[in-house]
Amino acid sequence: MKVINYLCAFLASFFVVACHSDINPQYDKGKLVSVSLSINGDVSVDGDLPIEKSLSRVAGNDLIGVQVYYKSKEDRDPYKPFAYGLFDDLTSAQVSLYDNMIYKVEATTVANGKNLIAQYSSYNYRAPFTLTGSADGAPVTNAFVRSSTISFGGLSVGASALVEGTSYKSYTRPNTDRCWGQVVGFTPTGANAIAITTKRVIFGVRFITEGLSEGALHITITGSPIIVVPSPDATSRDYYITMQGSAAVAEGWIGVDYSETVSVDVKWVKGDGVQIPVNVKNFTFKRGRLYPITVKLRNSESSKGFTVDVDNSSLIEELNQTITQ
Repeated sequence: MKVINYLCAFLASFFVVACHSDINPQYDKGKLVSVSLSINGDVSVDGDLPIEKSLSRVAGNDLIGVQVYYKSKEDRDPYKPFAYGLFDDLTSAQVSLYDNMIYKVEATTVANGKNLIAQYSSYNYRAPFTLTGSADGAPVTNAFVRSSTISFGGLSVGASALVEGTSYKSYTRPNTDRCWGQVVGFTPTGANAIAITTKRVIFGVRFITEGLSEGALHITITGSPIIVVPSPDATSRDYYITMQGSAAVAEGWIGVDYSETVSVDVKWVKGDGVQIPVNVKNFTFKRGRLYPITVKLRNSESSKGFTVDVDNSSLIEELNQTITQ
């Protein structure tokens, strides 16, 4: 019995040390205080992208990843991972922070993420919710897990693993509605709440077709799933693309003038399966802008001579480019 008691005491002391090994004893962390978390979503982006009116949102289907970093007030080194959590509801989100430390809190939301983001066999979610320091992703727990060795590593870039049939495929510019934001330099002294303002990190493309009498247009934007615009002609079809971003400058992709230049490859796949290349051209897309593009197909006897014309007169953000075959 004494041996068992000694063993239990040893294991208890081991787990206490293990749980606190992520805290650097060099600094006085202060005492733990409970802080609530809220996210102020970006309803509109400079009035350019009316997403809230365009998308149907179902409560509980969004995925919200939050990563907390910390450092001492005297520490000049970069922030270190402190805690992470994946949520579908922030109503009761709480995190315990040391009141003598400084924190950076990063958050991203994928609208309808439960239906779009692929899962591991463990049912934990893949990118952008893959965990560094782990061979797995994060589950939805609506709670924080404190760790200095395991953290979200992809919240500040667009790369995501999307469900495709019974499998998945990874894209650097997925067709998802995504928000991102962060708070830097937060101290819990005298404050019991963290409010993060997030902005949409997407651009929109509206394809308008003329002369699409059969088959479908297959449009590939670099890093994105193929966009299929079927015949007959549709008045317009809107597609939202998450930007690629850069982990090196995380806050860069929420800038008002942030843009990415990407290739747009247009093909006409006719009813008999014959693919007719239209053209490939680079376009520069700004965050939060909606780009109407008119695709005009002109058929000749040899099934050539198809062109894509960009209707600059209807652009919210003028492209000043024309694609021709």
